[in-house]
Amino acid sequence: MVVYENASTSSNATVAYRTWNGAVWSPESTWTYPATANGEIRFVRMAPRPGTDDILTVISDNNSDIKVGLWDGDAFDTNNDQEISTGLSTAAHRPWDLAWESNGNTALIVYGTGTVLDYCTHNGTTCTDQDPTTTGLTTIGAVAAMWLELDADKDSDYIALLVSNTQTSRDLYMDLWDGTDWDTAATEPSAESAI
Repeated sequence: MVVYENASTSSNATVAYRTWNGAVWSPESTWTYPATANGEIRFVRMAPRPGTDDILTVISDNNSDIKVGLWDGDAFDTNNDQEISTGLSTAAHRPWDLAWESNGNTALIVYGTGTVLDYCTHNGTTCTDQDPTTTGLTTIGAVAAMWLELDADKDSDYIALLVSNTQTSRDLYMDLWDGTDWDTAATEPSAESAI
């Protein structure tokens, strides 16, 4: 499946998608997502849910909004679409990412809002916002997140997190989700400072 912006106006709440059956692309379909303010789509990321036909899809726009939807193998389930933040730390880069735990029960969506990292867990139906102040995942230093990557271990519920902050300081932070909580506060390996 491919998801893309295909609008004559840049301020709408719809993206297009097509699926591949192994021989041909499907006709174009659309997903209308929730939005408090419509913006031009900047980034799209998808993560297939292990053992299912579900694909969790997250998009962000030029208004620093982030939305999430679940494609169930046939179409987007618009009953459970959510706008999870309207205050990303940047719209020009991707200060967010998503990944499923290997068992497919829970997906993480982590995103930067200013100098704070926030996250929600997705159970295949809805995102539940988590309080990062009660976990180790709270701050990445004195500057905003610019890029974020999550990478799931295929044999466990561990998910690694890497975050880089603004171009002026160029620091790299890391943390580890153990299936229940974050290991510790996001740390900056001394060897990776000012990369």
